[in-house]
Amino acid sequence: MIEHIHKQVLSNGLTVLVVPRHNLPRVSTQLWYNVGSKDERSGQRGIAHFIEHMIFKGTNSLSESDINLITQKLSGYCNAFTSQDYTGYLFDFPSQHWFEALPIMADCMQNCSFKEDLLNSELKAVVQELKMYRDDYVRALIERMMGSIFVDHPYRYPIIGYKQDLWSLRRDAMIEFYRRYYVPNNATLVIVGDVNPDEVFALVAQSFGNIASDAMLIKPTYYHSNDLEATTTTLMRDIQQPAGVVVWEVPGVREQKDYALDIMSWILGAGKGARLYREIVDDQELATNIESFTYDLFEKGLFIISFEPRSGIDPRRVADAIQASIDKLITEGIKAPELARARSKTAMDVVALREQNQKQAYLVAKYHLAIGDAECATHYIERGEQQCVETEVLHIAKDYLRRAVMHEGYIMPIAAGEQHYWNSYQEISDEEDHRILSRIVRESDIEDGAHVLSINVRPPQPFAFPRAQETKLKNGLTVLLHHNPLLPTMDVILDLEVKSFFDPENKQGLCLFLHDLLQEGTTTYSAQDFAQELEMNGMALSTAPGFITLKMLSEHAKKGFTLLADMLRSPLLQQSSIEKVRHRLISEVRNFWDTAPQCVSQIMRTALYQHHPFHKAVLGTVDSISHLTREDIVEAYKKWITPYEARLVVVGDLSQGDIIPLLEATVGMWEGPEIYEPDFPQLTTPVPAPIINYPMNRDQIVLALGRLSVSRLDPDYTALLLFDQIFSGGVSNTMSSRLFDLRERSGLFYTIGGSLIASVGQQPGIAYIRTIVSPDRRVEAEIKIKEVIDRGVEGTTLDELATAKRVVSEALIDSFATNRHTASSLLFINEFEFPADYFEKRLAELQLVSLDEIHRAANKILKSESFTVVRVGRNLT
Repeated sequence: MIEHIHKQVLSNGLTVLVVPRHNLPRVSTQLWYNVGSKDERSGQRGIAHFIEHMIFKGTNSLSESDINLITQKLSGYCNAFTSQDYTGYLFDFPSQHWFEALPIMADCMQNCSFKEDLLNSELKAVVQELKMYRDDYVRALIERMMGSIFVDHPYRYPIIGYKQDLWSLRRDAMIEFYRRYYVPNNATLVIVGDVNPDEVFALVAQSFGNIASDAMLIKPTYYHSNDLEATTTTLMRDIQQPAGVVVWEVPGVREQKDYALDIMSWILGAGKGARLYREIVDDQELATNIESFTYDLFEKGLFIISFEPRSGIDPRRVADAIQASIDKLITEGIKAPELARARSKTAMDVVALREQNQKQAYLVAKYHLAIGDAECATHYIERGEQQCVETEVLHIAKDYLRRAVMHEGYIMPIAAGEQHYWNSYQEISDEEDHRILSRIVRESDIEDGAHVLSINVRPPQPFAFPRAQETKLKNGLTVLLHHNPLLPTMDVILDLEVKSFFDPENKQGLCLFLHDLLQEGTTTYSAQDFAQELEMNGMALSTAPGFITLKMLSEHAKKGFTLLADMLRSPLLQQSSIEKVRHRLISEVRNFWDTAPQCVSQIMRTALYQHHPFHKAVLGTVDSISHLTREDIVEAYKKWITPYEARLVVVGDLSQGDIIPLLEATVGMWEGPEIYEPDFPQLTTPVPAPIINYPMNRDQIVLALGRLSVSRLDPDYTALLLFDQIFSGGVSNTMSSRLFDLRERSGLFYTIGGSLIASVGQQPGIAYIRTIVSPDRRVEAEIKIKEVIDRGVEGTTLDELATAKRVVSEALIDSFATNRHTASSLLFINEFEFPADYFEKRLAELQLVSLDEIHRAANKILKSESFTVVRVGRNLT
């Protein structure tokens, strides 16, 4: 799974783990503390997560802005996370800057200031985060179920805590918790990437070596008693599409059954070839979707199966069918093809992990903290197979996945007559929040950066941007190839000319419907056999309107391209499959319009693009999906699934043989007609822009502001790209931006983001800002956001522009971080007919943009009266 791990333990107990990887000049540095929400005291629920927020708010030598400004200056990314078992902090930097994370992390281990004024503003943001998660209904349901499952264990408490505890937290309590657990002998530092281990150990000792350990630190032991108990939790919410989950307790990470649990998940519910998908979605037609996963807590785990019932199906029938299928597995055993498929998919996941520094660092830290052996991450499969995985899976299923201990959870529409009670509960909660939070006011201005001024920027490491070998098959299909021997895999993207904007006005969703149907069997394979052929070989194939992607081991290239060609040339398009996909898409449409952060984007697109083809809904509507016929789909297939103007990109290990003859013999046999794009009318931005209210009964309002932007080939694009880095966080998603500064000053919201060039392509994109805010602060939020828009480029400095240029330049390298990234980047060059050395020239182009050019470009866009406002939620007027 992971290459050799170098280990050193400092005299103060800090464990340092290093995994060198030199394929990309990038380094992920993560510092994990062995403390999580399970370690909190009564009355302080949420303190571990709150401290995670405050770690970024300054130390005795770092101002509250320094960490964000330093990260931005060095073209990096920083974040943090809290679980029940641990708290982690990460910095991803270009390799010439990676070591700058060390003194920051060391300073934060011992010197965080916890200033009262900053606690006030951050408390408001944390409460907004809590309310945001309440609107994520599946997450909220599982959290409630954990409260019933772990009645005698601190896993029962939500990580983010309770409002009443957060309101009551005092600075001295936070410092006491911080002092107790933020010590080197309770921490693990993991560095993965382009580094030298000996150099790492020396630099770590320099930054952390003088920090005192705490010999008196003793972590409490928590007890959980098993019981013959099955619980049912039902949340009633204002939704169209019901959902369900079933949950069982299983061994935690410390029992080292994770490989068997992963295999069990692939056998039961992961992927279309899984047993539950075949039986419950395909055969019994009880659900439109089903999936399984493990919640891998250290002490006890949860095996979770989530599903969406078909319209009119009682979700309890689905839960019964799931348990019946598991009982059958226990009685009859695992079929050899099921086990082979699960092994192949798990092995492919392990191979793919080797491309990603951040995920590798996460796994190394997790295993070290959980069981004290990071090497488990290096021989994950070997360790699991030594346990006789088939026997182990059956043992876990028999001992843990029993009906007597199956916990059920459902999200159901609010019953008739209950709506006004739900409304009143929300109003009471709003009034309580306002009463408490209105008294908590930040008095001070945001602190300017201080230490950032002493940070030196170093020149980037040399990097050879990959190039594509371009050819054209006999059927006209353009092929782009790039050989990368790092992994024995291939990533494939097929880019078709037709996208969702080709849908007829009254048949929106047709393109998506057709692409979903392509996986529902061919004249050679049934839908189940097609999925089995893919997954038995560890392949992952997905479709989206205008795109088909395929990931496979290079040794399976012949099989993979044969299956791809079969799908393109001979899909079945059977009526039974059409009805199955129709039910699934209707469920997705209902889910989409139940989810405010998702549907707000479609409302905005409809308003901005008006009669332009880009206004169309990718998913369609319940009505349009309901009325599509097989004739519509077959006609679309004949016209749209064609190699005309299509491009196939293949990136990875191409050393297995000459790939061109293979492509000619497979996808090269695919034929189809010419295609003509729809008309794209001239777009205009109305002033004043409209305000659109979309009522939805949720805890918070999703607020979006948007207007048309530029196309990719517009002369203003590069200037807007650079200013977007300053305005919204841009390509690095940095927390040092105009929008995030508003969050820091006001505490109005937990999250705010956007882009001045969202969805930019051959046609104009969107300048877009989105946040989530409480109903009582919606008006204030709109005013403040419009003020930031109207302030525009005002106050932008040459230093900020220089930093933006560095960040955007470094991000060009990240465009090649994985084979999939590389394939997308080569496709981009081809789409816009850029030269092969585009990325090299781009570095020079970025440096030429002046502050005056940025002023001119941004001032055309940043006028608040031209931004359409979309509000999704309650109490909108």
